[in-house]
This record gives sequence, C-alpha cells and structure tokens, in this order.
Amino acid sequence: MPVKQVSTDISWSAIWQGILTGLTIAILFALMPLLRIRKVSPLRSLRSSYDKDINERDPWRWLVYFLIAAFVIGFTIWQVGADWETLYFPLAIAVGLAILAGTAALLKWAVKKFFPVQWSYVWRQGIANLYRPNNQTLLLLVSVGLGTALISNMFFVRELLLQQVEKTTSGNQPNILLFDIQQAQVPQVKAVMDSFDMPLMRHVPITRLELATLNADSVAQLVQDSTDELETDYLTQDYQVTYRDTLLDTEKIVSGKWHTKQPKDGKIYVSVQEGVADKLQLEIGDSISFFENNRNIRVVIGSIREHKEEMLQPNFSFVFPEGTLDSFPQMNIMLTQADSVRQSVSFQQAFDLESSKRDRSRFWAGVENFR
Repeated sequence: MPVKQVSTDISWSAIWQGILTGLTIAILFALMPLLRIRKVSPLRSLRSSYDKDINERDPWRWLVYFLIAAFVIGFTIWQVGADWETLYFPLAIAVGLAILAGTAALLKWAVKKFFPVQWSYVWRQGIANLYRPNNQTLLLLVSVGLGTALISNMFFVRELLLQQVEKTTSGNQPNILLFDIQQAQVPQVKAVMDSFDMPLMRHVPITRLELATLNADSVAQLVQDSTDELETDYLTQDYQVTYRDTLLDTEKIVSGKWHTKQPKDGKIYVSVQEGVADKLQLEIGDSISFFENNRNIRVVIGSIREHKEEMLQPNFSFVFPEGTLDSFPQMNIMLTQADSVRQSVSFQQAFDLESSKRDRSRFWAGVENFR
C-alpha cells in the first residue's frame, strides 16, 4: 500500500531503557573479575612468591551470580509479562549454559586423557596451552557455544516467520483486503474485480453492536459491581459481528452446535469465540442482548469456536446465523488475490481513479496488499 508520508519521532523512553539495560549488564558482568583482584596486595603484583595464593571462596561472588540471575528473570518478566511461562526462558538459558559447560569440561578431559603425543610440535603446544593457568578455556568454549546457539536460534525463528508468511499468502490464499465498503458500493467493487479478472474470495458483511445484557444482568450493573470478575473492557467495547452459514477452514467448534439459519423456535443462536467466552464467562445456552441505535436483539449462545491465526481471514467475536442482521447498518470487507505486484498496483490505481470522479466521498475506504 503506497505511503505518501511517514511521521517519525524519537522515543526517549526506549533510549533510556536501552542505556540503563546495557549499563546494568556491563556492571554486573564486570564485577566478576573485579571481585577477584580486590584482595590482591601491591607486593603480589611485583613478586608472586612473597604472598600466598588467594583461592578461598568469596561470598560476594555468589551475590553477583544471584544478581545476574535475578536481572535475567526480571528483564524477561518486564518484556513478556508476569506469567509462569516467562520463567521458561531463563530456565532454558541456565540449562543451555550447564550443557555447554559440561561439554567443554568433557572436551578438556578427553584431550588431556588422550593427548596426541605423536602429533607435531605446533599441535601439541597449541593443545597444551589449553591447560595454562588462567587460560579461560572453559569460559571461552561456553561463550562460543552460546553465541553459536543464539545466532542459530535467530535464523531458525526467521525461517519460521517466513514460512508462516508464505503459508498465509501462497496458493489460493487472498493477499488483498478491501475494507469499509458500504452496501451500495458492493456492485461497483465487484465490477472492478471482474475487469481485472480477480476472484472474489470472501465477502464479509460487518455490523457494529454493543452489549446490553448478560443473562438477566445489564452491562451497566455488571460494570458497577466491583465484586464481579468480568473484565470491564469486554463489557463496554463495541463488537464487530458478522453472519454466515458455514465455518471457515481456520475455525473449529469446541462445544455446542453450529446454527446456519434461525430455527423455528424464534431464538437466534450465535457462535462466540473461545477467548471472548472465557472473558465474559459465557456458556452454552446463556442469553445475551445487543443494541444499536436503540434497537435491541436478543441471542442465545449456541456454540463456542476456536480460531487459528494462520491465514489472512477476518476474525469475529460473535457470528450470527444468515439473515438475522439484514435490517442493521452494515459495512463490508472483501478479499481477493492478485497474481503479481503489477496487477496489485494497477488494481489500486483503478480505485484511486474511481475515487477522483466523486467529489464528496471516496469510492473505497481502504485497500491493503498482503503480498
């Protein structure tokens, strides 16, 4: 989608967060070598034989280890959120470090146990240097292994993301989304699609409704009730709902029954998304009502469905049976597919040309290219 102007701004909070994070990491990891030299006497720097070796355990080092671990855990919780799942990352880092340290120690032991005495002097001298005092062999092997693991993980995540994008936009999946199309504009949009020989892959009517009641309780009463566990945002928000007679490939009924049309008993059975049902504590058979411009519509929860975020498909909290929202104001979403970037650009330019012919309003509200 062409962008004529992009506004930029400096995020001072992000800058200060980066500075403080980097400074904290540098200080914590710099404390380890500094703690080892704080008890070194001046005489030892001149003649090592005049002073004893300092090999006793230092309790301050364990405090630094604790601070490093606490910082990693706290930083993860700050970035991801306070949840038990956030502990998986620092735990995985600790397990990875333990595996790398064990592998490095095993490698040193194997080289020393099976030292290649028949090799040339250069190789024997290089291997022997692994056991020189303060050679940091273990730390170096762990650092190289951890760095390699992190770089490999970045490439692995990159490939996963690219595969998800290719899966979303490849094959017969739509890659262009047209939104905010008024009901009177639908035939004109279809005509433009036909002129480019582009298929109408999905046509989604949308109606905006607000919650009025949950079972016998009004939304206003539930919001004021401080003892209720329902989240206020889910009670007071506007819901964009739709109607259709079939499930999508990305949806699955987890409980209840899918109703394609309004039954003979006069009740309207709707399907609610699983996450919304959990937030509003809705179960099969619960009664709720919506309103729009002083018009109410009462429905019954007929099914709870699960939605998989894998394809380019609009998702809705509530899905009504076909024909139950015909009298309510609607706007439309249309999904199509362009064979190439050139066709996508020409398709959008056709809408821009059509918009210029109308003085008071645009012919279309938006075209989004997902290629």
